[in-house]
Amino acid sequence: MTAAAAVAMFFYGGACQAVEPLKVFRGALLIEGSIQRGDFDKIRSFLADRVVFEKIRKGVFLASPGGEVMETIKIGYLLRALNLRTLLPALPPDQASLIQAGDLKRPANYLCGSACFFLYVAGVDRNPPRVGRLGIHRPVVKSRFNLPVSQEAKAVAARSIEDAIGFYLRQMSVSDRLEPLMFSIPNDRMHWLTNQEFSEFVRWTSPVFTDELRHKCPTSLSEPNPPKFVGCHEEAAADLAVRSWQTVFRPH
Repeated sequence: MTAAAAVAMFFYGGACQAVEPLKVFRGALLIEGSIQRGDFDKIRSFLADRVVFEKIRKGVFLASPGGEVMETIKIGYLLRALNLRTLLPALPPDQASLIQAGDLKRPANYLCGSACFFLYVAGVDRNPPRVGRLGIHRPVVKSRFNLPVSQEAKAVAARSIEDAIGFYLRQMSVSDRLEPLMFSIPNDRMHWLTNQEFSEFVRWTSPVFTDELRHKCPTSLSEPNPPKFVGCHEEAAADLAVRSWQTVFRPH
């Protein structure tokens, strides 16, 4: 069995509820629920509408217990190509949070765990005021069609998925030290990243977005004026994303 065929037979486990209908809420694309096969096409089609896309001024808010890893990785590459920021549920929740648990169809989705982690690290800016409920664990390898599968096939699939995850994390500028931690967590448990782990392994702003901030927000970057900085930060992110939309959906 080839590695590609093996991966096609398996998925990364998460909750079974499908992703909720997509919407832009309070200036953010809200992705809520478990990511399943076909969600990449849904999300790509949603984002291809420029009128809708230009309403996304704050980034992508993730409220998901996980889902299929290969599908989330495909979506992650799309979010990165569009230079979108990613946002997390706050923990503990507070009134300053952009979106709260009560705003969701299912308040239990107020987290970003398992495969959702791969969506989060696709963001060009990963600097929340404090760490949200961001969880990781080892991939769950199961037969997609509930068919009997040999241990050899499972091992091939697991290695192939691990290779794809490692490559993806490097592309997303995640510390190499995060992957061993992820694969050390049993798949029936969830490890919630601490502030220290987040700062060491995950916190990051892309060079492209950093340049955008330096160009558009030189004054706000040098002055201790949070409201001014936040406003300019969001405007810079939105402008960069719209230019990236042109490249992704209307390439010359």
